[in-house]
Amino acid sequence: MTSIAGVWEALQWPLQSLRSLLTDGTLARLRPVHLVEDPGDLWTVPASPARQTGAYSPAPAGEHMRAPIPTWFFALCVVRKGDRFLVIRERKHGQRWFLPAGRAEPGESLLQAARRETLEEAGIPVKLVGVIRVEHSPSPTAARVRAVLLAEPADDARPGPTADSLDARFVTLAELAALPGRGDDWKSYIRHVAEGGSIAPLWVLDTERAPMPARS
Repeated sequence: MTSIAGVWEALQWPLQSLRSLLTDGTLARLRPVHLVEDPGDLWTVPASPARQTGAYSPAPAGEHMRAPIPTWFFALCVVRKGDRFLVIRERKHGQRWFLPAGRAEPGESLLQAARRETLEEAGIPVKLVGVIRVEHSPSPTAARVRAVLLAEPADDARPGPTADSLDARFVTLAELAALPGRGDDWKSYIRHVAEGGSIAPLWVLDTERAPMPARS
């Protein structure tokens, strides 16, 4: 059995090392470490004052952290009512026709943004039913993400002009073809739905760690 004297003798070296750290100022010169939040970057880096206070800024030179990529998220909503589709005439962008659409606000999901933009630009509430397409368009310095969602009217409210639009109406495919639009890609989303194209479930845009839906 190890004696008490033996245990005390074994502790002398670490105790002496600790005394040295306390007396020569070494501990005062040590900097706190910050674990990079990106799970792909498993380094420890010195914590900057901004990170200690919760403010975010790009990592200073020399720290092992990748700079953030500015990314904008947009929701576009294809609202179907029978054989007609909702379109809005914008107050900007040349006052051309487009889908209810807009950028997601801070703290807002793409699904919430789609419902809000449709209400603001067409004046009607909608029920989202699926995902038509998700687009990721990176550039060397930034990125854009657009989610194109399928919806249906939530009630019998009639669309019309709002503070954010000059006009809003349901149109047939023939009427759609004659409208001067902001580009043509958005019309292809409507045609995809009209022709019975595949639609993904809404849960493909769920939040992190959300449970997978039960298999039917």
